[in-house]
Amino acid sequence: HDLYIQNNQVAAVRQSDETQIGAMLPIIFLQNNWAVQLALIQQNSQAAILNSPLNPLLDSENQMLGMSLNYDSSKRWPLAISKTQGRSMRLTWENQDVLDSDYTGNTVSLNWREYFALGKQNVLATQINAAQADDHAQAFQLGGTQAHVPADLLAGINMDTRFNIRDFPLRGYDNTLSELFGRKMLSASLEWRFPLLRPERGIMAPPLSLQTLSGALFIDSGDAWNGGASFSTLTGVGLELNAEMRFGYLFAVFLRIGYAFGLNDLGVEQTYVCIVS
Repeated sequence: HDLYIQNNQVAAVRQSDETQIGAMLPIIFLQNNWAVQLALIQQNSQAAILNSPLNPLLDSENQMLGMSLNYDSSKRWPLAISKTQGRSMRLTWENQDVLDSDYTGNTVSLNWREYFALGKQNVLATQINAAQADDHAQAFQLGGTQAHVPADLLAGINMDTRFNIRDFPLRGYDNTLSELFGRKMLSASLEWRFPLLRPERGIMAPPLSLQTLSGALFIDSGDAWNGGASFSTLTGVGLELNAEMRFGYLFAVFLRIGYAFGLNDLGVEQTYVCIVS
């Protein structure tokens, strides 16, 4: 389920059932990895609009063919709070003409991440997202926060391999703004991630422990638009608290608590919580 927030109230709820069937060909080197990925994606969405007119959230059936080229030279050391250094890039092409779909056309997107080690487990993490869709392809929505914990914060996950990404975070802004809806999208993020505690202690019955506690200060900026409309950047800033826990020795639980504030006229204050296991 996706929640769409407007003026600190739930404006709409969208339920999506999605299936992705894919194959990946990895090309592994000593210092970096390449991968080519192919996928078939099928998605059914149903929307319930509760308050006020929003961007189109009609019921839809979406089927597409996807292909991506992935590169990853990033490193995460055993005691690090996230990826620490290196680069990861993902270039994705999706087509909605090959299979029966309510949308038609092609979509191209690029995700580029860089990591800079600042010493003592401090990391400067940067990210750029750029995407463009044909006139009758599914558009993009900026705003809100990620409903999941970013892959680069989770141990054991090297890259995000999902297709059909149409919602991109812009913390400090509602994810229902028509000003952030379009078939062209560009966003950037800068985060300073720093360790707070590494207790690695817990209780024994049942086994539950707090492994690490870290924080992050961030700035997000971006815009989405159509056709020849002008590019106008919206910016938000905020902070996050991240906790990694273990339940039953091996079962990992990741908790993310954040606060964001939009600096432009359309900006709002946001407080959010995300739990992933």
